[in-house]
Amino acid sequence: MRNTLSPMKSDVQSQEDTFLATGSISPVFIKNNHGISYAIFYKNQWKDNKCEKLFQKTVGRVLDDNSIELGKRFLSQYPSLKGCRAKLAGRQVRLSGGNVSALPPLANMAEQRQAFFRELDQDTRLSAGASYVLWEIAKQNHVAADLEAVFGKDTASLLLSLSIFFATDPGAVASEFEIYSHHTWLPGPPATSQQISDLFQQLSNPEIMAFLKRRLFRSQQDSEGGVYWSFDTTSISSYSETIRKVSYGYSKENPELPQINLGLIVSESSGEPLYYKVLEGSLSDPLALRQMLVDTANLKSSDVSLVMDRIFSSPTLLDRLYEQNLGFICGSKTNLSYCKSVLTNFEPLLRVGGLDTFLDEYSVQAKTASTTWTYRDPTTGHQERRSLFIHVYLDPFRAACERESLLRRLKAVEKKLLEKSALNDADRDLRNRFFNKGSLGWSYSPERWRENEKKFGLFILVSNTVKKPAEALRIKLRNSTKTFPSRALS
Repeated sequence: MRNTLSPMKSDVQSQEDTFLATGSISPVFIKNNHGISYAIFYKNQWKDNKCEKLFQKTVGRVLDDNSIELGKRFLSQYPSLKGCRAKLAGRQVRLSGGNVSALPPLANMAEQRQAFFRELDQDTRLSAGASYVLWEIAKQNHVAADLEAVFGKDTASLLLSLSIFFATDPGAVASEFEIYSHHTWLPGPPATSQQISDLFQQLSNPEIMAFLKRRLFRSQQDSEGGVYWSFDTTSISSYSETIRKVSYGYSKENPELPQINLGLIVSESSGEPLYYKVLEGSLSDPLALRQMLVDTANLKSSDVSLVMDRIFSSPTLLDRLYEQNLGFICGSKTNLSYCKSVLTNFEPLLRVGGLDTFLDEYSVQAKTASTTWTYRDPTTGHQERRSLFIHVYLDPFRAACERESLLRRLKAVEKKLLEKSALNDADRDLRNRFFNKGSLGWSYSPERWRENEKKFGLFILVSNTVKKPAEALRIKLRNSTKTFPSRALS
């Protein structure tokens, strides 16, 4: 006898029979559309090592009590379900009434979780595996325990779930969390985007600071030997007119927009962000460091060293670091008073440097001067003296690149001067540094060039804890990309 049913109708009939026999529609995921949640029934297949979706159908609207109002289109495909009641249970829609076979009571949470793992398809296993690994990491490095100690068990589980969600998909948005949570296992329950917004509004700044300080202390306890934290800042431009700390300042990317500044401390050993502070956009980087030092002033910091860029090497900031008994390794500007004489003495020696100053691991010449730094102890008011090590390096490859780049820029400025073309701010700066103005106009100055050429390839690191130049450079390079990928040796 010839079968008159089309393959699609036959498949629908088979699905309907399965629903009636098992009393469940599985697997489903939850989609939130403009505040309304819908249960979506789907089926995937693996083909050529890729997971392809065969179909997806909206079962119906999910109500507040997890009951489901079956949709008209869904019922038109499966008319035998019209007299059924439906309820969401994990990744299943459970049916009752009508022609549906009798079902046992809904399983408890532990049984639902076991059923969930039994039903995982290949695509979902990857998601569950990633979330499980991150959850284990959070337990082993005590992030989970610190969250629970500060925020309480329920809030901590949701915060950890959100962290796992954003870690597995950095480009995701909070509104997608509810769908994601139904495709994998997480320490906390699913949450809508509104619930997530409410959660973030409830978090208080004292709670956040308490958690961050626990992570700072934990980093000191978990590290063997010296503790190194990378500190850096970045500016984030914004179109917002409502964020209080958005203001105009020195913008590194979009000078026409206001900004906020973000300071961040990252552990060298684990790469974990340990501390952050959102600052007003008008604050400079040194002021950001001062505010951070105020916040962390009660830390037991005798074994901590901050790794920083040269913007933080001013004498005033070094005083603050000495006062708080913090170690530091940072770049230094070559024109600072405490570096000038050392650089003048070392530059000719490094230019002709031999085996005694060569660091083969980094292909640079290096030499160190030890001096004494005087500061006032805030607890006693007495003058104190501590060691300061000034490491001077010469990178021949860097020197050649700087020389060629500057020569090309000067050649372009000279051409503009001859043609009497307009100069931008950078051009005018080069003109004032390398050209003399005479009766016939501007002319290149060889003397000024020779004076500036001495600085090519030179850079300085200063530290109050690291005596050897190779060790200081190793620590600085190792930490240069821990925070924001900025200047490695600035």
